[in-house]
Amino acid sequence: MLAPNCDAADSPSAKPAAPNFPAPNRPRQTVLSEEQLQHMYHNICVSMSLTQEEMVDMVFVLGACHRNPLYALRVYAQRYSDRRHPRKYYFQLVLDRFVNTGSIEHIKQNRPNTIVTEENKFLVLGCIQENPETSVRQISHTTGISATSVHRIITKHKYHPYHIQLHQELLDVDFPRREAFLSVGT
Repeated sequence: MLAPNCDAADSPSAKPAAPNFPAPNRPRQTVLSEEQLQHMYHNICVSMSLTQEEMVDMVFVLGACHRNPLYALRVYAQRYSDRRHPRKYYFQLVLDRFVNTGSIEHIKQNRPNTIVTEENKFLVLGCIQENPETSVRQISHTTGISATSVHRIITKHKYHPYHIQLHQELLDVDFPRREAFLSVGT
């Protein structure tokens, strides 16, 4: 049996009708840190492609259902039967996001790149100046900087992390053979 419709609960003075199904007896999970929440929220919105309208409706349904994600899931499924229905986990993440930030928008974190510092740039570029044939892994091992950061520094400074390998070489004996091959074709 589906949950009752909470249309009357949308008004601030009215409370939703009691559900016809038992609420879960589990305690609420611990609140995630802001960084964990942003990361998971972003991944969910990208993987499910939740629209802003869907997330707003989820927040309204959660408010009407006293922040109970399981109950909100059932009410959402009843109200919006023509839409896809996110799992309870998504309702919990949207709720935590809304409670912590007051918004459903994804706030991009502009944290500085702590590994690519001036000192590390000089270390990496110095290793390349000493030995241009050294590899990214060797630089990473000698400097203690991750290979990803070394590669990022190298490409940012217009170096190309590859080794030239010459496998073919023309010798003096090759020219008569090439001429003979060309004369056979004509």
